[in-house]
Amino acid sequence: MIVPGRSADSKLIHRLISGDGGMQMPPSGALLPEEIGVLRAWIDQGADFRNDVAEEAPPNRWIRGWRRSLQP
Repeated sequence: MIVPGRSADSKLIHRLISGDGGMQMPPSGALLPEEIGVLRAWIDQGADFRNDVAEEAPPNRWIRGWRRSLQP
């Protein structure tokens, strides 16, 4: 789908720009040129992303506070 370091050769960019054979992404409508530019830059810079999985979810203080606020 993407070719790290080569956004011009990445199917993702082709689908974002032209629909690449009826496969428009996202299906709900085109992204802004600035948004596509960010994706192009990310791909051209190597498309680095974390692929590790956390052993445990971090604590979510907001949810705990929200639950407390629902109690009478």
